[in-house]
Formats: sequence, structure tokens, C-alpha cells
Amino acid sequence: GVILYMLLCGEPPFDFGSPLLVKEIQHGFPDKPEVWNGVSSDAKDLVSAMMQLDPAARPSAASCRAHSWFPLATERELSCSTEALSSTQQRLKVWNAGQRLRNTIYSVKTLDVLARRQ
Repeated sequence: GVILYMLLCGEPPFDFGSPLLVKEIQHGFPDKPEVWNGVSSDAKDLVSAMMQLDPAARPSAASCRAHSWFPLATERELSCSTEALSSTQQRLKVWNAGQRLRNTIYSVKTLDVLARRQ
């Protein structure tokens, strides 16, 4: 569900670096109008079902494949406007750059801690 969300919206549904991550996930499916505007209701329905907190409530892979969004995806989502694709791609780039920066900061902090131990 998280991966499909990211592919459709261009950013993760939750802030994975947040100390409030568990509360965000427990709160439920994130409804972000700024990234959901170009996503069909069928796609939203599938992602929402896939992101249920209770794993037993999530659909199986076969159920996901049988969802009404899949036959429509090739016609609607996959043939969407260049503007929508560019927007999603840009959000993914921004998110990825933030992840690289965060990882670099963690690396520098780790090196600093190791240097102090010596």
C-alpha cells in the first residue's frame, strides 16, 4: 500500500523520520488533498484497503489484482497527463533528496561519535 501510494502521489504517506510515526500510522490512512487531486477514486480505494492497520483486514495480492482499479489503470492512470506525471516525479525527487540529506547527517553524527570514542 505504501509503495503504491508513493508511485501514485510521489511522496510517502507518512513522515518516516518523525518521532510521531507510530501515531501517524495508528491515525489511519493519510488524506493529503495536495497530492491526491490527480488520483482516481478507484486507486484511492485500493490504496486505502492496502494500508489497513490490521494486517488481517488487508486484501490479498490476488484481491488487489482483482480490484476494479487494475483494468482501469492502463486506460486512466497510466495514460495520465504529462503535467501529473511531472508533478509526481518532482515530489519523488524532493523526497529522495531529503532522504539523502538525512542519511548524510546521520553518517556525520555517527562519525563524530566514533571519533570522540577514540
